[in-house]
Amino acid sequence: MIPSAPVGLPELTDGPHMAYALQWLFFGGLVLYGRFLLRRGR
Repeated sequence: MIPSAPVGLPELTDGPHMAYALQWLFFGGLVLYGRFLLRRGR
C-alpha cells in the first residue's frame, strides 16, 4: 500500500550515545571488580 502523503526524513542527532557507552564501560568495570573480590575472598 502506497502512502498518500510524502514521509519526511527522521531527525538525525548525536543523541546520548556517549553517555550510554560510558555507562556500559562502568558496568563492565564493576563486573571485573566483583570478580576480583570474589577470587580474593577464596
